[in-house]
Amino acid sequence: MAIFGIDVVFTGLMLICFDGQLSCPKGPYAERYPDKYPNTAWVVRADGASMPCGRKSTEVTRLDLIYSPNEFDPTDINVKCVNEVGDRKSCALADDLSEREICVVPDSGTLSRNKLLDEGFRGLPHLDEVDRRFKVLRKEQLKAPYVPTRIYFPDGLVNSGAKWPGANEGQTTLWYRSNGNASGDLPRDLSDRLKVTYEAVAPVNLTVTICGSDQKLIVLKQKMAAKTASVVFRNTAKEPLSPDQVGQFDDLGYLLWYYPLGSWDTPFGGTCPDYTSKDAVLLRCVRDTATGCAYRPSLQSDIRFWPPVVKP
Repeated sequence: MAIFGIDVVFTGLMLICFDGQLSCPKGPYAERYPDKYPNTAWVVRADGASMPCGRKSTEVTRLDLIYSPNEFDPTDINVKCVNEVGDRKSCALADDLSEREICVVPDSGTLSRNKLLDEGFRGLPHLDEVDRRFKVLRKEQLKAPYVPTRIYFPDGLVNSGAKWPGANEGQTTLWYRSNGNASGDLPRDLSDRLKVTYEAVAPVNLTVTICGSDQKLIVLKQKMAAKTASVVFRNTAKEPLSPDQVGQFDDLGYLLWYYPLGSWDTPFGGTCPDYTSKDAVLLRCVRDTATGCAYRPSLQSDIRFWPPVVKP
């Protein structure tokens, strides 16, 4: 029996929460329909003007949906879609100022409706793992304009996506803490993508809607010839990102966008560590070439942020 599958991939400035996590808040729609949409992705907005933890930040993001016409026949397209690199299409789901709740609706007949965390889930970075002073999530921060968009999705087979950066395993990078502490789970290679797989005995249709309404953003119908297919929800930076170069290292300074979401064990009144004094602990890699290790020209067309998650 042939099995068809769709990978729904989340990447970017998102706080991913799964049903059953004690420290994980629920978005309003998930609270109303916990059996239908138990999981929430919180989209953190980079606005180009804020200074999280004292770092001048120029990143500006929007929420896009990426798919391949080789894998899907789209219908009910009510968003602007443009050609991306290769065979992919990029559709803008939310601009910088949008406040909306988006629901991801796979066919009701899919097989993988029970949650299963694969071992590869460990490949995603956790904010409380990178900086152990993280104490608790500040739920009051999970609101517009800092977190203007929430994405709700059903349970499925949960795993991490490909390791980052690089197109294959041979190109991936080991990541360290910028304070030189290699205890615990770091250094190791990491993924910047969380993947939820839905499977069925027939091609899977995926509908993206404004929650609680009849407003469809886009409907993707899997082609019969595409046994596997993927849809990427990506908080896309409008301009190429550059890591902070510290000696022979690349530091991912834009990880600081997550720090205001937490209460911290710091001398700054529980607020995020001071970046200007390098008190903040960031993910770091050892520079291997002139282009560095946290960014590669080949990835310029697919700019991404790291998605820290609440630790399960």
